[in-house]
Amino acid sequence: HPLVAIKIIRSNDMMKKAAEKEIEILQTLNNADRGDRKHVIRLMETFYYRKHIFLVFECMSDDLRAALKKHTKNRGMTLSVVRVYTKQLLVGLRHLHRCNIVHADLKPDNILISEGNGVVKICDLGTAVELKDVTVSPYLMSRFYRPPEVILGCEYGVQVDVWALSCTLYEIFTGKTLLQGKTNNDQLKKIMDLKGKVPGKVIKKGAVWKQHFDENLDFKYEDTDKVTGDKVLRVLTDNTAKRDIKELVLERVGPEKRQSQEREDQRYVKGSVHFADLLDKMLALDPDKRLSADDALRTHHFVAEPGMPQPGGAADRRR
Repeated sequence: HPLVAIKIIRSNDMMKKAAEKEIEILQTLNNADRGDRKHVIRLMETFYYRKHIFLVFECMSDDLRAALKKHTKNRGMTLSVVRVYTKQLLVGLRHLHRCNIVHADLKPDNILISEGNGVVKICDLGTAVELKDVTVSPYLMSRFYRPPEVILGCEYGVQVDVWALSCTLYEIFTGKTLLQGKTNNDQLKKIMDLKGKVPGKVIKKGAVWKQHFDENLDFKYEDTDKVTGDKVLRVLTDNTAKRDIKELVLERVGPEKRQSQEREDQRYVKGSVHFADLLDKMLALDPDKRLSADDALRTHHFVAEPGMPQPGGAADRRR
């Protein structure tokens, strides 16, 4: 018998309903991927025992967060590995989105790696929703991976997953969290420090925009006084970006490679710049302008380079 992983959901009405929804979503995704090539975890069977629901999954090795810690001591994975995982996860997202499903909690903890580390799969669809059932909530998703439209209480779509994937990919390359806010308001500040001012039309679509912006659309930052520790409200009129993602990615590459004349190093730096560009396009503040998983796979040179050798197992060569 192959090893399996079992998720047990205790019997109460709310949990039962959530479990049934998760099962339905997993079955939709698995049925639309008979060949198991779309990088979403396989649900093998479900059964009831003493009113509890048991979900039986294929067994994978580690989640990405655990793997980062174990294999890189949180210093980040190499660019070639990140490239393979980027491609696979974009394939996974494209599959979800074609099935009209929003994952709504993508982060390193919810991505599993196979035993030989060649394959990654998206898992934990417990908070996933069908597009038609989306409800506005400023606290959807984990805060560090939460895009501006969610924080502002806008209607949202599959683009929220693209944002979260970008944050996740940055993290597996650098070992660092890209946007680490303490509250929703602070998260918006971190986002704008990296990407500049949220466009007015995005702000105005939000149900709770007035919590974060004034009538002039200047940002109301809830700061803490360094001396007294009291909360102070500061209106920030300058919301231009203070640093950019390319800078952060190249920081991880290090000055040695950046200044090297070696061809291999120069290729690595060029690849890293392409990676940063992909992340940047996946972090467009306006969800309508955010690169989709499908467009990324078809057009972006980081993952769509013709004739690019595919490291990893047979699963990669099969594609």
